[in-house]
Amino acid sequence: MVVSSGLQSNKVCCSPHRVVLSHCPSRRLVCGRAAERRTRATSDAAVSAANGSRVPEARGPKFTKFSNRVGVEEFIDPLHIGGVMKARFIDWEVREVGMDGRVARMPEDETPEWWGASEPAEKESVGTESREANAYHCGNDGVDQTELYRRAYEDGYLLGDNAAEFVRGKCGAGALENIVKFSNFTQKATKESGSTDHRRRLFEWKFDGGVEAMAAAYKIRGAIAGLLRESLAVVPLKLLSDKVIYYAAVNAERNQFLLSCMDQWEAARVLYFFGAGYSSGTLLVHLGRSKASSEGRQLISKLRREFSSYFPDVRVDVHERETESSGAVVELSWSRKYSPVGLYKGSRWKFVLVKAGWDTTAIQRAIERRLDLPKDTMHFAGVKDKFGVTYQFATLPVTHSERQLREAVDSVNARMRSRDMFVKVSGFEREYVEGSTTELRHGMLSGNFFRLRVRDVEEGSAEKLRASKLAETGFINYYGLQRFGINPHHDESRHSNVDIGAALVSGDYERAARLILTPAASEGRDVAEVLREWQVTGDSSVAVGELQMIRSRDRDVEMWSRMMSAIATQPSTDGYRRSLRTGVPRSILQIHFLAYQSCLWNRMASRRIRECGLEVVPGDVVRCKEKEDITVVDSSRERYSIDDVLVPTWGSQLEDRDKLLKLGINTRHVYAELLRDSVSRGEASDSILKGDLDLDFSRSLGVRARLPSIPRRLVAKPQALKCWEEVEEEKRNLILEFFLPRGCYAMMLLREIMEEGYAPC
Repeated sequence: MVVSSGLQSNKVCCSPHRVVLSHCPSRRLVCGRAAERRTRATSDAAVSAANGSRVPEARGPKFTKFSNRVGVEEFIDPLHIGGVMKARFIDWEVREVGMDGRVARMPEDETPEWWGASEPAEKESVGTESREANAYHCGNDGVDQTELYRRAYEDGYLLGDNAAEFVRGKCGAGALENIVKFSNFTQKATKESGSTDHRRRLFEWKFDGGVEAMAAAYKIRGAIAGLLRESLAVVPLKLLSDKVIYYAAVNAERNQFLLSCMDQWEAARVLYFFGAGYSSGTLLVHLGRSKASSEGRQLISKLRREFSSYFPDVRVDVHERETESSGAVVELSWSRKYSPVGLYKGSRWKFVLVKAGWDTTAIQRAIERRLDLPKDTMHFAGVKDKFGVTYQFATLPVTHSERQLREAVDSVNARMRSRDMFVKVSGFEREYVEGSTTELRHGMLSGNFFRLRVRDVEEGSAEKLRASKLAETGFINYYGLQRFGINPHHDESRHSNVDIGAALVSGDYERAARLILTPAASEGRDVAEVLREWQVTGDSSVAVGELQMIRSRDRDVEMWSRMMSAIATQPSTDGYRRSLRTGVPRSILQIHFLAYQSCLWNRMASRRIRECGLEVVPGDVVRCKEKEDITVVDSSRERYSIDDVLVPTWGSQLEDRDKLLKLGINTRHVYAELLRDSVSRGEASDSILKGDLDLDFSRSLGVRARLPSIPRRLVAKPQALKCWEEVEEEKRNLILEFFLPRGCYAMMLLREIMEEGYAPC
């Protein structure tokens, strides 16, 4: 496949929209001996399973089938050495390399020579401050500003009749005018057509990002919320480096839920409590019905069942106080300490986290819970494999001492059922940059060093690898199977993240929700039986009741419970959409979006290799080193190599900023045939073919997530590649050490050397 930019040339070797369904006859097929070796290796691995911690076999026909599903189809120079990968956790060692070149390590680790090209001679000391354990005093002494910002919000909300003048003085007459317009519009719309959702951008307010400015921003937010009290509106805000953007939003469904349980005055108090953010205090809410009555019992049951789907992290308890006049009283309280905004731009601990048998998100949630921190407070630069020993950098707010962080990790380890699953932390440094944030963000790494072991290979495999062109030519830069939620435990009955992502992107919310709520056939927990029964009967009310009886802090169980509550409340298309919006964390939705986008890219990359091999042809997008920019190849193919070729991902393109659009490349046109293919596969619905498809999901799913089109290298090259053989228990293993830039998958390199396949024409 060549990405067409609209440039006409009779030298293009293939049509940019032609899918080749058969392989070129000149390709060489590997002999059956490699497959026999792999089968034997798998059998031997199973026999010796007791010899150390093992993970399920990750090679063979089953994984080839999964690979083909997500577009991983072609090879550059397959060596077909066979062998077994990821037989044990220690066979897969990954060390993250930070943007400064530092390699994640424990204090006792030696520094191999092959790290030398990356690591600086001395550790950077600017902006970091090493501390002894417990040297830092914890508390609200400038580290966590949650209480300060909450008080500021309350001060603004309680301004009453003075709120309008306060907003006018702080933000201008135009800001106040927009607030009044929104209030009048929503109240009129409610009277004329009933409750509907409304969201509007109100205005921007410039600020410098300091603590005092942030408190002022929250006082303004509280004042706006007070002015919109009658509309039962909330006031979301977006914090940027130099300004705050205020919005007003009415969630009709949430308001209807509140008004079905209480009067409007109490509903406004609930929104005030939630909008102000975390508090150690509680809120008593009067329901107006006796808890002893049938109606009162049903109401309390409804609140307990559904409240968390509208108000995450807020608990509902029945208060003992009740009078004949007031009726039942429930008590609202926060289920966590601290708040994301209170920790905004605060100091951070930066440290090294080592784990085995854990996926990154699971260990993140486990540590956050033990520290009573909000979700997504612990940050990483990248997601690491579950089936291996991985070293990576992480950041956490300095609300806790180093000793407390270690104790939290120890408590996580104490709950492990297997001694081979573990997590360790070390190398704590306190980081603070005035007026900026020191938390890690996704992509803030230069790459990863790998040390991998392929078991049960034939003698001479290392020499065969050294004689190959892998280091010189590289491998196809496919997204790996872990990108799609496919791992060694995956069974064929389980959907992949691609199916969910395709349904989400094309607006088929019911299918997306049902796929998320479908357990694997091998899943044996009680919650799986509840979900399977629901898939058959469709009775979500029964499922909600049974899920509530299952006591578990497992993140999947919590997510499924929230989703099912939303579906039971509104068993319609909107209900399924709300189950995704309120039940599925933003990070999980993003994983599904990216999985589908990555699958399309893999299929496009396979088509490009299949049709044009390793030649640079007119129409290719390439990185121009002289201009440090991207361009489209015309007839000057000799200036570029396959290393320079980029394949854009499918996604949204902003007309005023997108470089590909300026080159005449519209990715929706480029991917049109693959999108039709995706529909024919049953992944996406026909709506994905619409020209006006919205890839900004803030309106439909309430998450700040979009799928931008980004050029990705077609071929990746390993750096500092070394290999040798070892003999263990009369079997020969191949050891590989190498570095890959961020975004490249080591399993795709191993696929190139282990599996049978075809070389390009």
